[in-house]
Amino acid sequence: MVKTLFIGATAGIVLALAGCGISRVSSTYSVDTTPVKTYTPPPATIKVKTIAILPFKDKTTNSPIKGDVGSMAVDQLTTLLVNSERFNVIERERLDAVLAEQGLAGKGIVDSATAAQVGKVLGVDLIFTGAVTNWEVKESKSATFVLIGGGSERALDIDMAVDGRIIDTTTGQIFFADSGEVKRTESVSKSAILSFAPDGYIKLDQSVAGKQLRLVLDNMLSKIIPKVDAKFSR
Repeated sequence: MVKTLFIGATAGIVLALAGCGISRVSSTYSVDTTPVKTYTPPPATIKVKTIAILPFKDKTTNSPIKGDVGSMAVDQLTTLLVNSERFNVIERERLDAVLAEQGLAGKGIVDSATAAQVGKVLGVDLIFTGAVTNWEVKESKSATFVLIGGGSERALDIDMAVDGRIIDTTTGQIFFADSGEVKRTESVSKSAILSFAPDGYIKLDQSVAGKQLRLVLDNMLSKIIPKVDAKFSR
């Protein structure tokens, strides 16, 4: 029998991990019990707006993944906005073509004037733009996991934040602005950890890192949606 060791977390989480044998990621945060991409239905009188999501600017110095964080944010936020049932979201291919034409591809637009300009070319009502302002992953000093099946896991402390704005393309006015933040302690399979940097920061594979991005975008959007409902209900 393989012994399961657990330090610094609740016995309930250990039993859940051992019982299901499927999930490789657990958390001490209650956000895990709140389904991502599930929002209250929009008011019956909501006026649905057409929106484009510009690639987020990565302002972090210790991003835990190698790749285009801004484009990943677009893909995930597109899913979240569509599932909110409050927006018509334009296709990514159409947006990429316009950004290339304007010489803005891959730059991560954050100023409202440029965002409004792109929105007018696209013919949309609103532009969603933003930035990843913090994303740190370090090994936690509070817990270490060894799971059944011989696979080892590490406990990681994750701190992440984003800022987002929705801009009116007609006036360039910022209609909504808010931030999202997630601070978590997770157990992650050893195979998901790509490297340890000399300063202690960790690089993760895209699937594990992407989950953190999705959660923080969801946290931001949950704050913006009530404002959207209040402004765009007839």
